[in-house]
Amino acid sequence: GLVQQTITGEIARSLSARRLACASGAPLLLCRRITYDAAGAPTLVSEHRYPADRTTFEIEFSLRAGALQHA
Repeated sequence: GLVQQTITGEIARSLSARRLACASGAPLLLCRRITYDAAGAPTLVSEHRYPADRTTFEIEFSLRAGALQHA
């Protein structure tokens, strides 16, 4: 399957601010992820918000043979 993830910024609205113990209007990182099965059908969709001042993403990529070749 395939996983597609998008990380972007947004401003905390009141509900997110309360849940994340941050100020309304504080910067957040918004992560949206869609996981697809081998046939290409989406099997899991998730959306998570993180306070930007308390969050670090460390991402490791595993490359398959030929993954660095451009089309």
